[in-house]
This record gives sequence, structure tokens and C-alpha cells, in this order.
Amino acid sequence: LRQYITMPAMGFGVERCLYDLNPTLSCQSQLVKHLNPLTLKDLLHALDFIAQDAAPDSSFVDRHLAAFCMSKLDISKEVRINDLAALPALTKNKELITLRILVRAQQRFDKLQLVGLASWAAMRVERMIDEIHNRTLRKKLKLKLKSAAQTGYLSEVLGVLINRDAINKDFEGFGKAAILFARNRRSIEQQRSSKYIDKSAQEIGGRIGALIAYIILTGSSYLAIADYLRW
Repeated sequence: LRQYITMPAMGFGVERCLYDLNPTLSCQSQLVKHLNPLTLKDLLHALDFIAQDAAPDSSFVDRHLAAFCMSKLDISKEVRINDLAALPALTKNKELITLRILVRAQQRFDKLQLVGLASWAAMRVERMIDEIHNRTLRKKLKLKLKSAAQTGYLSEVLGVLINRDAINKDFEGFGKAAILFARNRRSIEQQRSSKYIDKSAQEIGGRIGALIAYIILTGSSYLAIADYLRW
């Protein structure tokens, strides 16, 4: 446990040592402590039970919750979300990491549906979707969240956000928009610069001067021709 106690990641630290050394201890998370969950399945049912009162404002980020799950799952490596590399703000999001840990916990039990917990998770994930730049994509993903929550499977909820194709599409689109914006900004700044304005003024002045000269020349020629014909 020496390596665990110094790890700051969710699911480790002194909390992990507590559960590894006391395998019969109930989860000490303030979210579910009053329900005294002793097993992984107990914990999932407890979270599903409190979901209606806890969602959407309460977060399920809790070091005891994560450590209890990781201990029961016997996971020794930090849980990461590399699929969201295009969204750096979410790659180390503690709530998403906790959700992924809960996904692994639910996957231990076949056909264990937790509609309450899945709906709670969907409400929390919905806020994270605002990190996506494309408005149409955001709307589409939020609609998918509602359907995913009804399945009762946390993996379906997490899968809506961890969609590599959608995220990459948004990332590429935003990148192109950023390049276009930078190009347009440089063009605007160039047009606002004094040198550009002076040059433009000279060009416009030259054109106006040439136009006036043509008008005078035309008028003079007309008068000269008129005088000649009268003579």
C-alpha cells in the first residue's frame, strides 16, 4: 500500500489504504454512509436510491466512493479518459473519472439496470457537453443523453460524451474556425494600420485626381471643338 498512499488520483490515497486494510468496512462516503453499503452491489443500489434527491445539483465526486470501488475491483492503476484528448478540460475531470469507475463497477453485474443513477449521471454529463464548441453537435448529444439514461446503464451515458468521431469532428471544425478567425483578424488589423490607411488614401487620391483630370480634359476638348465648329 506504500505506493497507493502517495497517489493523488481518484481511487487512491489514504482512503484506498483504509478499504484495502479493512475489507468488511462499509463505504464511508457522506453520500451513502447512512445506508451502510458493504459490497460493490450495495453501493450501486445505494447511489441509485439517493439519485432522485441528489440530482442534478449534487456531484458524485467523492474520494471514499472512488476508493471503495477501486478496492473492491482490485484496480491498481490510475483510471484515465484518454478518449477525450481533444477536450483537455475534460481529460482530468474528476466527475468523469468517478463515472468511469462506476461504469466498471456496474459491469461486474450482468443486467444490473440503475435508471436512477444513470439519470443522475446524465444530468451531470450534460453540463460537460457545453465544452463542445459546435452548437448542433451539443444539441444532438444532449438528446442522446436522455435515451442513454433510460437504459439504466452508466456505460451508455458515458459513451455519449466519449464519442471519438464526434469529438474529433468538433475539434477539427473548431481548429478550422480558429484559423479562419486569425486570418480575418490579421486582415482587419492590417486594414486599420496607419500605413495601410495612408497607402489606401494615396491610391484613392490618385484615382480621384486622374478622374478629375479626365473630366477637365474632356470639358476642354468639348469647348475647343465647339469653338472650332462655330468658326
